[in-house]
Amino acid sequence: MAKTITKKFVPDPRPLFRIEGNAYCKILNYVKLCEREISWHGFVTRGQDDNAHIFTLHDVILFPQTVNFTYCKLTGEYYTWYKKNISIDQEFEEQCKLFGHSHITGDVSPSDCDKQYYANIVRDFVEYGDEYYIFMIMNRAEKMDLQIFDYKTMVKYYTEDIDCRIVKSIRNPAPSPIKDIRKEIEKNVSVGVYRYSG
Repeated sequence: MAKTITKKFVPDPRPLFRIEGNAYCKILNYVKLCEREISWHGFVTRGQDDNAHIFTLHDVILFPQTVNFTYCKLTGEYYTWYKKNISIDQEFEEQCKLFGHSHITGDVSPSDCDKQYYANIVRDFVEYGDEYYIFMIMNRAEKMDLQIFDYKTMVKYYTEDIDCRIVKSIRNPAPSPIKDIRKEIEKNVSVGVYRYSG
């Protein structure tokens, strides 16, 4: 019988999600510079032993995607990109534990499509024995929705369960220039065309 992740009473200490400052700035620029929805992967580490409730987001990266005002979809280039940029480095791949996307000016609650996508990812990660995965939604008002799926304890944490802090950047102390972020968006993000089939 497949394991089911459940929501239950939040333990003490509460989960702490730390976002390094430069990673936060990159996310905010992704959201504000792209006129449509945009999505990203994040590199996260988890504390050990007594600090196992602490998750730290060190950096984020865009991947090849087609976007519109209501969705982001992987392109056919994604898997080639993943092999060249993520799986080529074991540490990178082990830390690729976050999927984030924007809702532009809308509410940050996950849509039905988001929930289905989350369920698909969670199923795959549980199957492969990973320890945790995190989902993030942010809008231009900097409102954020977070969900942490902890496969170690089989508990799912929602935004209201999680303490979130912006902290000093350790991995990338120099902020990414806006021009570099624009180039990253231009390289990886294409606009989807809606075709009516009536």
